[in-house]
Amino acid sequence: RSIQWRDAVCLGPMLVVGIVMGLTTAYLEKVHVGAQGVDWSLSFVERFLVAGRALWFYAGKLLWPVQLTFIYPRWQVSDVVWWQYLFPLAAVTVIVSLIAFRARLGRAPLVAVLFFVVTLFPALGFVDVYPFRYSFVADHFQYLGSLGIIVLGVGVVTDFVSRWAVGARTGIAILVLCVISTLTWHQAKVYTSLESLWRDTIAKDPSSWMAHNNLAGLRMDAGRLDEAIKYYERTAELKPDHPNAPNNIGQIHLLRDEIDKAERWLVRAVQVDSDFAPPHVNLGLVYSKQGRSELAEKHFREAIAIRAGYHLAHYQLGLYLMRAGRIDEAVRS
Repeated sequence: RSIQWRDAVCLGPMLVVGIVMGLTTAYLEKVHVGAQGVDWSLSFVERFLVAGRALWFYAGKLLWPVQLTFIYPRWQVSDVVWWQYLFPLAAVTVIVSLIAFRARLGRAPLVAVLFFVVTLFPALGFVDVYPFRYSFVADHFQYLGSLGIIVLGVGVVTDFVSRWAVGARTGIAILVLCVISTLTWHQAKVYTSLESLWRDTIAKDPSSWMAHNNLAGLRMDAGRLDEAIKYYERTAELKPDHPNAPNNIGQIHLLRDEIDKAERWLVRAVQVDSDFAPPHVNLGLVYSKQGRSELAEKHFREAIAIRAGYHLAHYQLGLYLMRAGRIDEAVRS
């Protein structure tokens, strides 16, 4: 039926609350979580291209849910690549067609598609969220939005098989449930541990620097340092502007007392991002071992300047000052 004023009165307050909470989330993502910088520096046109492609990606995964993975490859978006415009143009064409033919098709298809699009809107690229650093799409972004397409699909299939015999309809339903259950069981095995999760991600997307980095962290925590270095080196190769990997490689070499190798990797980490505090602390430790006191103190203090509450930097600076006989300064640090 048509939307009545009483619908607006009932739904209006929830819409207002939803908008306020959505804007709050967007603020927190940008200011506190860190969704800002080069990975989010997209023009409006590029965001439009991301949105159009994301809509078809999500619809495709609902229709054919294969190769599901925790992190999908991040698309290279360019407003000068003509074929990328086909995705948003096709999406707009579908909506316009459903509006034009709603008298023949009914309102249901249009409502279902609009529900899908509007519910997905916050995750389509127009609002910056931290996961966009790794990928523009994620299966969990469409959990709510998918209901529109699922209901539409169920309605179409129900209408198609309504004239079939009860036994045939029951058989089809059982078959669909068996297929979906099997796919769910198979996918659930991926999440039995962090190890299996990151291995599955790498198997489906060998270019996932996040998966290599996290798997390296698991190896490092387990004391399997040679394997950790291998995965961190792959991370540094895939994501040259990410300082965490060279910092961790340098830290491993520092633990092994391989000072020259540690220095090379830590200097690289600082060059990648001079405002990343951990490599400054590790460089301070390297220069302390080399007897280069002024450089050691400089990097400890640089780490504190970057992160005033960085306890490890304060602790290492305090130890350094204590060994240098500067007790009062050490106590203050």
